[in-house]
Amino acid sequence: MRPSWSCRTCCGAGGSRRSTEECRRFQRPYDLEILATVDGAPFNLLHVCGSGAHFDEFVDYRVTAFSWATAPGHPSLREGHRRTGRAVVGGLPAKPGIASMTAVALAARARAAIGEMGGRWLLLGPDCSINPDTPEALLHAAGAAVRAATRRSPARD
Repeated sequence: MRPSWSCRTCCGAGGSRRSTEECRRFQRPYDLEILATVDGAPFNLLHVCGSGAHFDEFVDYRVTAFSWATAPGHPSLREGHRRTGRAVVGGLPAKPGIASMTAVALAARARAAIGEMGGRWLLLGPDCSINPDTPEALLHAAGAAVRAATRRSPARD
């Protein structure tokens, strides 16, 4: 069995602000070469990193799921799914914000993401990375929100 795999791409993210043309010329060929090596893996995830990333430049990438920062100018979870037709990863804040939230607030964010996606096509997770010392109680609160939503929802195909 081939291993699961993830790819992080940053075209236009952070301070680089590459144009879409530069992204297509200097990044896309290498992204596609890497993705071709894992084609057929049981699961692969693409993370489009940072604010200002050119989300639509990646919608045709052959991956199982998409992850991105739901920052201003980026699509919502539902819109990201609509554009890609793939599962989405998100709904929770990334570092450093997640660590300063209360368990109640984080559970509310989890429930909002589950509601936005109608309980489908969502892998609940942070918009980007979190610190290893993020309090476990917060992560357990998000997990409890998922379990509660699952109990309330009828089984789906």
